[in-house]
Amino acid sequence: MNVLFLGEGRDAAEMLLWSAESDNMSIMAVSGDDIVRKKADDLHIPFYEIEKIYEMLKNGRIEFDVTFSFLFGKILKKPLIESTKYGCINFHPAPLPDYKGRAGCSFAIIDKLNEWGCTAHYIDAGIDTGSIITVKRFPIEWKKETGISLKEKTVKVLKDLYKEVFVDVFRYKTISSFNQSHAGKYISKKIMLDAMEIKPGDDVDAKIQAFWFPPHEGAYITIENKKYMLINDFILRQVSSVIE
Repeated sequence: MNVLFLGEGRDAAEMLLWSAESDNMSIMAVSGDDIVRKKADDLHIPFYEIEKIYEMLKNGRIEFDVTFSFLFGKILKKPLIESTKYGCINFHPAPLPDYKGRAGCSFAIIDKLNEWGCTAHYIDAGIDTGSIITVKRFPIEWKKETGISLKEKTVKVLKDLYKEVFVDVFRYKTISSFNQSHAGKYISKKIMLDAMEIKPGDDVDAKIQAFWFPPHEGAYITIENKKYMLINDFILRQVSSVIE
């Protein structure tokens, strides 16, 4: 089977390496960020910008049996979704249909959940709205998490899920899936940025921990039109232990 691999970051590069070493499928092309590009170059797999792939599809110069999208930040367009023989599969670091879009791990803490998860699903024209292959769930203690720690735990489970689905696609080609049962919560960039501001009535500790993603900006208060990022004792103890 000919595979298109899409991904960004070190975890995606790790999954690309694992996929390339599998005897099951041939990675025909790769797209993503510079980290994934470097890994593709090391593996001697052709790397293309995503717009180049659309152009090649239009001209009939390339075709894929399956597309795997692992932490890929761009929304896929119809030419790729509709032309991939056995579908495009996305690995989403949140449980669907409950948390669509971005920053799911942060909102798991804000919403004080005791369980979290990640999802493999087919990609359709919407954002994280395609039929679900499977959801892997695991218990969490939101008071003991930060956005970055929960993201790390989620991606670890997501990588295991990727390997399971990868093998199943080789074995069965098309995997059974089911439609999403409800709309869930869609988190846009604007919603995420708005939530980062601490306002009266907010659980301050939950917000501080939810948006702790160094070196990125975190939760903040506004005083005289100036932002001030906050940390709490929980994060300070974590930082201190690393320094020591």
